[in-house]
Amino acid sequence: MRNRTYYRIDELSDVAQITLGDLKHAVENEGLSLHAWIKAENLGYVHFWTKKGVGKSVVLRGHFTYKGLIKLSAENSFELLVREEKSRVKYFLIEEPWRCSNFRKPYLALEEYSRSDFEFVQDNYLLPEEPFYACGEVQVGKDLFGALKRATKKPAGTFSDFFENVNADDKQSVHIVQMVLEPQNLRFKLDELTEHFGLDIGLVNGLETDYLRLTNRLTSGLLTENKQLPNLKGSEERIVTNPIEQIMVRILKDKGKDLSSDQVWRCLRVDVKNEDERIYDTDFVIECMDQNEIVRRSLDGESTVSTGRRRFRNLLVEVKKNFKFYY
Repeated sequence: MRNRTYYRIDELSDVAQITLGDLKHAVENEGLSLHAWIKAENLGYVHFWTKKGVGKSVVLRGHFTYKGLIKLSAENSFELLVREEKSRVKYFLIEEPWRCSNFRKPYLALEEYSRSDFEFVQDNYLLPEEPFYACGEVQVGKDLFGALKRATKKPAGTFSDFFENVNADDKQSVHIVQMVLEPQNLRFKLDELTEHFGLDIGLVNGLETDYLRLTNRLTSGLLTENKQLPNLKGSEERIVTNPIEQIMVRILKDKGKDLSSDQVWRCLRVDVKNEDERIYDTDFVIECMDQNEIVRRSLDGESTVSTGRRRFRNLLVEVKKNFKFYY
């Protein structure tokens, strides 16, 4: 078998030393998120803009065609893998930007439409070369929801009058069409499973993951001084390669090792909101974080990894167990 980055679910036993049950358990109980293969046109390149006191808004920066892998949330992964049901996605991460094509700038005057899923448009951007956020197909069409709402505000009449008012309403809206994914769209990334399960599982058929290559670099002393991972000492030396664990160590050393998982999470959220200089995420590996999920760069720097609250708690337990071995 070729050494690929992504694999189908039915290839799990061929490339990894875990079972399908192990994978389902990790998705269901530990917040592991998977990927999906899609083929779609007129997707939206979006940016999430947050303003204090206003909340989060969605900015449209362009349209494009894409055939490749996307990163799913833990919830979508659960629906597709564990429940084996279809799942709808509105926003997602483009994992392979080089597979995008037909990029167009968003020449839309939002003020001309009665409703829009976007706060505003930015037409001075090109597609990034790194993974970026996108939304489902962007469509311009009849504002049916608004038409129904406006019709209810008119003087009461017969049902035929009501539907005549709805049909006569010609106002349009800009909206996002959610993508419908099926279980056969699912893919997994071997390196992410290696990071999650904490051992090099990709040894079947001689496959080598980035985790093994990184470990070899560590033991060979090839990392520069300012990129050294946290050191451990003692007879139970444990090499820490998970960036989230490294950040946890910094927080516990600064705030105290008795912090709960929720306290560490809140402390990290405050740190991530600082776009200029971070105290704990010093390498800016975390791209975004909300109350339920952390999205960070993978070890190879070419994709992203999601960490849910349950997985975060499990990592913190492991860090506290080995905390006495850190400098």
